[in-house]
Amino acid sequence: MLDVPFTGHAEPNDWFLADVHIEGQLAPDEIVVYWHRKGVLVTFPITRDRFRVIADLGLAANTSKPADPTIEDVQRIVDERGPGGLKLSQPIWLSGFRINERKVADYRVGRVTLSGDAAHIHSPAGGQGMNTGMQDAFNLAWKLALANRGQGKADVLLDSYSHERSVIGDQVLRGAERMTIAATLRNPVAQYIRNHVAGVVTSFGFVQDKFKNALCELTINYRHGPLSAEDWHSGKSTVAAGDRLPDATLTSANDGSTTTLFKATHGTKHNLLLLPGPSEAQSLLQLATIADETQRCFPDVFAVHVILPPDAHAAPATATAPAGASLWIDTASHLHHQLGVTDRALFVVRPDSYIGYRAQPADGDKLLEYLDKYLIRKP
Repeated sequence: MLDVPFTGHAEPNDWFLADVHIEGQLAPDEIVVYWHRKGVLVTFPITRDRFRVIADLGLAANTSKPADPTIEDVQRIVDERGPGGLKLSQPIWLSGFRINERKVADYRVGRVTLSGDAAHIHSPAGGQGMNTGMQDAFNLAWKLALANRGQGKADVLLDSYSHERSVIGDQVLRGAERMTIAATLRNPVAQYIRNHVAGVVTSFGFVQDKFKNALCELTINYRHGPLSAEDWHSGKSTVAAGDRLPDATLTSANDGSTTTLFKATHGTKHNLLLLPGPSEAQSLLQLATIADETQRCFPDVFAVHVILPPDAHAAPATATAPAGASLWIDTASHLHHQLGVTDRALFVVRPDSYIGYRAQPADGDKLLEYLDKYLIRKP
């Protein structure tokens, strides 16, 4: 038994959850939140006529788990707080619950690593539990694989998992708690402000996009993590080491087919992105030398991609590209712009699609120095 403290607290309110079939005018493809003076009601579509219903029941009478509701209890709350005219039937799951906001301090205990609900639990507000657990797994899997194959330094990699994901766990808990507090306001003045301000603010497209990306956890980063580093001396960029790699449309320099950067870099290997910049021919020779040395020191770890600007000449580039590299053209120059490339540059993209290292101008010695932090060189 690990006996790891699961520190945190329980929220003060009781709740119920019900998976039921519903007849009536309820959007089959939208999550709907109903603000009511007695508490919030939320409906989530599951199938054509099956929905998940969650409702706040007010302050808990004691610390024990609240009683499971009946279908009649759920119908009464839906009639009171919902749009009216809804008929509930065929309950699949009826449960009373209390919300806990808890987390372990360290996701690694010796040879044991914790992830998902074993590492953190929080309010369902925002629906981030599944995303957080899956990202725990994505972050951990490639590190375990490198350590298991003897290609990576186990302690460095596994300690970095705990550091990176624990910070994100703290962020998710704080965000879910704030949303829960907003949803369970009882003061009439606070409810009035929430009900009117929320509708106005969330009507703006940029707010919706920001909220959506936050809930999907597309905006998280590991900028301050132990595996993030950069030698970036020119070119302004909104993307830094530790950020998620942005997507872009790419065209194959060999056959003219199109794809996306996400698809091109999908897989279990690290990706080494090489962008030659304006001095294309000379830069490609320098980048090819860096790629060859990297693959010699760390065989079977990297997939190499050379990404040329739109006006590049593919034929000369093909002749000077690193052996085995994929050769792409940044179709609309979006990637060069997003990454701030103005000189020969390189990016190390981890298997979980986060940028571990970036350098401009690219320097092979500094790249190897970075990789030596957590990879094991071939003797």
